[in-house]
This record gives sequence, C-alpha cells and structure tokens, in this order.
Amino acid sequence: MKVVTGSHFTWVGQEPGPGTLMSTADSLAALRTTGFGGGRYEVTEDTYAEHLDYFSNPEYIGRSITFSCRVEGDTWYQEGGYPILQGGQETGSVELAEVWRKVG
Repeated sequence: MKVVTGSHFTWVGQEPGPGTLMSTADSLAALRTTGFGGGRYEVTEDTYAEHLDYFSNPEYIGRSITFSCRVEGDTWYQEGGYPILQGGQETGSVELAEVWRKVG
C-alpha cells in the first residue's frame, strides 16, 4: 500500500509469512517479509523522485531514487531502476515496475 499526499509518501508491504508464529525464529522470519519507507517526493510531467527520510533498511535513509511515471485516469505507473545496497555501497539494481490505483 502506498499513500501519497501533496508533498510526502509512505508505503508498507508484507509478503506471506511463515503462518502461525510458534517461536522467536518464526517471529524474526515474519519481520523479514515486512518493508516500509517514506519521505518527501518531487514530480514533474514524467519523472517521480522519492527522497527517503525513513526506510526499513537504514542503508537507504537519505537517498533519492528517481523513476519515470505517468498517470492514466485513476492509475499511476512508476518504473525505474531500484538500487541494491550492501554495506552502504550500491552493488546493482533491479527494475521496478509499480502500478497504483487511486482510491477514495
């Protein structure tokens, strides 16, 4: 889920976890499937830049990530390379393609 206001965004997501949490190890495994982030953003006609003020992986805090974007009706398309960080260094990227629908 992503929430966008006039100047800020936040997102949260969780993949299916291990089911019933029977141990501390199960709880840790469930936490590893959860992610969140947010901060300020800037948008132009076809570019969307996120400035990360908080993130579930602290290595990303303070970074900015730019995507191409477009809006068609109530649907927003966001695409671009998302950096992979290890030890504070960018070691690669994955292509991210998100499709969001306006609700409310």
